[in-house]
Amino acid sequence: MILANSITLGILTGVSIDHPLRALCETIDRLTLVVLVVDVLLTIMVKRAGVLRSGWDLFDIVVTAVSIVPVLQAFAALRTFRAVRLLRLLSFIPNGRATIDGLFVAMRSMTTTMIIIGVVFYIFVILFTSLFGDVDPVHFGTLGSTAISLYEVMVYYGADPEVMGKLTNDVPSSWLLFIPFVFITSYALLNMFIGIIAAALEMEMMKDDEGAAALVRLEAKVDTLTTRLDEALARLN
Repeated sequence: MILANSITLGILTGVSIDHPLRALCETIDRLTLVVLVVDVLLTIMVKRAGVLRSGWDLFDIVVTAVSIVPVLQAFAALRTFRAVRLLRLLSFIPNGRATIDGLFVAMRSMTTTMIIIGVVFYIFVILFTSLFGDVDPVHFGTLGSTAISLYEVMVYYGADPEVMGKLTNDVPSSWLLFIPFVFITSYALLNMFIGIIAAALEMEMMKDDEGAAALVRLEAKVDTLTTRLDEALARLN
């Protein structure tokens, strides 16, 4: 139903109001919304307070609640947020849930790295604005324009001739600042993000593997216990 709802929402973005397919898609959209609401209500009835301990259940509840709001026409655009529920399908893919959980864990772990890169970035913004604001006021005249220009340099790993061209031509020694900036922000700190994400994913994958191994051991113990009970009953008979 999640997949059908997402496909329907995609079709609705490409058909006009008077298109005959639109009425059908809107009908399917309402029906799938009813099913998703019932699904959430049943989840709450069965798990009760347990839903508060499950990130996936809370995710379903929030997205479905936001989908109900567009019943008021003023908030009709919010119904497209139901497409976000496609992420729920990933939990049924092998290691899919671990991958998504790992990304959320990584996002929490990246807070310190983001603060560090923010401080370093701000220092370079002040330096470039103070030193080269008069040379290239378009790109380095203010803190805002310098921040945008340096962000472009950072994401392009320094390969941005529009930003660097005039400055490096007029002030050849500017490379003394550009090279450390590109190295620190692009190669060092951004690669830290990759390392954090990789470590978080590996940890979540290991948890999944440990959970599967524990389940196998539990099944083996249950089988052994069942066999012994059968033997005991046979002796009694």
